[in-house]
Amino acid sequence: MSRRRGTTLCCFVILVWIKVYFIVNERSATYWKLCRKMDWPHRYWTRRIKKLGVVVCGGFLLTLLFSLSNISGKFKFSDSKLRFTSTELDVYAWLNDTTSFCKGHYTAYGHTFFKLRSAVYDPKKDFFTIQCDEWMWFKKPSTYWFNGNYAPPKYSESLTFVRSKGHDLHNTLKDNNITIVVNREYPHNFYHAMTQWYNIYVLSRLFKFDMKKVNILLLDHGPVVHIDEQWKLLFQEVRKSENLTSSIYLREAIFNIPGHESPMYYFNLTHLPFVEEFSQYFLKNFKLKSKETYNCKNLTITLILRHDYFMHPGVSNEKRIAERKFKNEDELIAKLKSEFPGHTVQTLIAEDMSLPEQLSMTSKTDILIGMHGCVLSQTFFLPKHAMVLEMFPNFWEIKMFFNSLARWRNINHEYWKNDDKRNEYANHYTYVPLSVIEKFAVRARTHFICSIH
Repeated sequence: MSRRRGTTLCCFVILVWIKVYFIVNERSATYWKLCRKMDWPHRYWTRRIKKLGVVVCGGFLLTLLFSLSNISGKFKFSDSKLRFTSTELDVYAWLNDTTSFCKGHYTAYGHTFFKLRSAVYDPKKDFFTIQCDEWMWFKKPSTYWFNGNYAPPKYSESLTFVRSKGHDLHNTLKDNNITIVVNREYPHNFYHAMTQWYNIYVLSRLFKFDMKKVNILLLDHGPVVHIDEQWKLLFQEVRKSENLTSSIYLREAIFNIPGHESPMYYFNLTHLPFVEEFSQYFLKNFKLKSKETYNCKNLTITLILRHDYFMHPGVSNEKRIAERKFKNEDELIAKLKSEFPGHTVQTLIAEDMSLPEQLSMTSKTDILIGMHGCVLSQTFFLPKHAMVLEMFPNFWEIKMFFNSLARWRNINHEYWKNDDKRNEYANHYTYVPLSVIEKFAVRARTHFICSIH
């Protein structure tokens, strides 16, 4: 239940309660007058009517209390952003802050995610069912509050129950593996995919499972996006709910931490939990390893280029217009080659490369340059000695996504923002003055403690 709906319900209950109270009292006075006129034992009837009023009002009071118990938790921190200002985050504390229902068939962790045991998912009705013999009144899964308003509270509130007879598994697909249930907010965005993958890695550390051996159930609907193939490279089996033709039984289903509730959004954290472990695991999954040292005679400079791309390959021929593109790509490449003669200058166009190809390139990159965009998530996999130059158009607000990521990995991060509107062109192109590269190259020579020229 949303805050608005909960408030409306409370107001409605209060108004009805007040109305009934006055009606009962008004009728009590009317009957009292009638009894006097007809010489009836008015005291007896007045007392009975007042008792009835107390009972009715008491019933409405209980209803009000139940409604408040059902939504009070939703008010507490659900829309608060103060948690994102934290400088420390102990993810293991989630395991010590648990609330269970239905004899462990539903367990919530730290108001962040929950786990279901022996659950059935109905793809047509888009809800989960668990076995439950408990009598739940004031305390039940729908009363448990979660940070944010993403998938966990939605599916927690829509949860249905079966009694001791258990599930009817006739014509039901069975999955006895651990399943991570994911609702992607932006399925096409690589940064948001990275938050989901990182969140699953955090869960793997908490519950001690191998990411490569778990299944994924994607709840979001929509046509195929280019990142769908990347999911298949990371997990044992990936299912989309809209492709299921029948209900599916899940022995253990863990609802992933929502992307927008990821520790990666806690930009003020001193340390991001498992940041280096995740980086190494991810590269190892593709049989890669970031280089440990740099060669002064042959640095690798990678320039990320953003181009319009097919958002739904194989489904639509319409290209998505990319924002924050370089107006002068060729000039920038030539300038980098002149500032770093004899070194490797290469370009990365994510839409034209597979995920392993991108990782192979960035894991060996010494200097990564690009406009603000999701591909800068590759900062996760840069060598520890690398440098990052992030650029912003005049019309774009400076964001902390990649600055924080670089800081957590102790990687040097710089940014440049265009302050001259004359450098902005139609279709989201930005002209980058060559002096920006020239000044950055001077600082890069100092950073790498060697003569690049």
